[in-house]
Amino acid sequence: MAAFIKVDSFMKAVAEKKHDLGSDQLAVVFQRSDPAGAAVLTDLNLYEVPWMDHLVNTDVETRSATQTAGLYTLKVGFVAPQAVGHDIGPFRYVVLYNKSAPAKELIGYWSIGEEMMLADSFCLFLWDALDAPLLLIG
Repeated sequence: MAAFIKVDSFMKAVAEKKHDLGSDQLAVVFQRSDPAGAAVLTDLNLYEVPWMDHLVNTDVETRSATQTAGLYTLKVGFVAPQAVGHDIGPFRYVVLYNKSAPAKELIGYWSIGEEMMLADSFCLFLWDALDAPLLLIG
């Protein structure tokens, strides 16, 4: 999986206290078009990826959220969204958003590189932190 890319609006949302990354529930959603200019979940065209309502296991487990000497580190656990009842796609991006925030602010995304389908009953293994930080803010 490619490097994680923060959306442009993320740091503004942090400054405006829209995120509590240590306790908010984060989740992922698939996207076909580049989400770079989006700020909240409703900015995305969630209907462009057929059968998204058949995607389960999208919540992200927060392992730790710490701040040391002005550097905030977020570590997350294993994420493996699964298609249930239907194939999902095509899609190219996996978008991380704050499911707890009122406007569902976006945090960032990964590009898979090319469009793909997620077959019924299959998982897409996205992240197993293995003590590597997902996000550093400082």
